[in-house]
Amino acid sequence: MTVIEHPPTVYLLKGCPFCLKLMIFLLEAGLIDRVKLVEASTPEEQNRIADLLKNKTGKSSFPTAEIAPNQHLSDSDALVAHFAAAAGVDPETLIVYQNYLSGVFMTVTHLFRENIELKKRLG
Repeated sequence: MTVIEHPPTVYLLKGCPFCLKLMIFLLEAGLIDRVKLVEASTPEEQNRIADLLKNKTGKSSFPTAEIAPNQHLSDSDALVAHFAAAAGVDPETLIVYQNYLSGVFMTVTHLFRENIELKKRLG
C-alpha cells in the first residue's frame, strides 16, 4: 500500500444524506482508510467545523474535503468523481452505493431539503 503523505481530510455532518453517500462510496471503493474523516456530531462541532470551512473556502458546506494542502472541494458528486478518478474506480460498479443512490438517498434527500425549507420558514 502506498503511504499518503497528506491524506485528504473529509469534513462530514452526522445525519447528512450527502455525507453518507460519500462515506458509502469511500467504504465500498476501499478508500476509507486513505482519508481522514472529521464528523460533526453535535451542534457545537457543526458550528466549529462550519466556521473552519468558511474561513478556508468562503462557505460552509458538507461534505467538503481538503484534497491537497489548501485545496478544497465540496459537493458529494464532485468528491465521488474526484476520489473515483484518483483511484480508478467506476462508481457504477459499486452495488451498495448504487442501491443507496436509487433508493434511500432519493427519499432522504427530499425529506432533508423539505426540513431545511421548513426551518427557514419558521425563522
